[in-house]
Amino acid sequence: METQNMNPINPTAVQEVVMTAPQVDAVKRVKKLIIEKSLSVSELSRRTGYSISYISMVINGRRKNPDVRDAIARALERTTQELWVGC
Repeated sequence: METQNMNPINPTAVQEVVMTAPQVDAVKRVKKLIIEKSLSVSELSRRTGYSISYISMVINGRRKNPDVRDAIARALERTTQELWVGC
């Protein structure tokens, strides 16, 4: 994942996240599984112990945290490797 500054004059400006194809596939895979299991991000937050906003950032590829990915995978009854192949 690469971050590009959208405003070279203001380095604290909102940044765009550029994801690779495997990262995009992982986002789709995780979101599909959440829907299939009729879960919400708030329920994943409760099951994992991480905040809703942080869970959302990891699911959407804005953060890469192996511990949170592991917790999400366990909550979805999958392995981390199954969900984040190639990431």
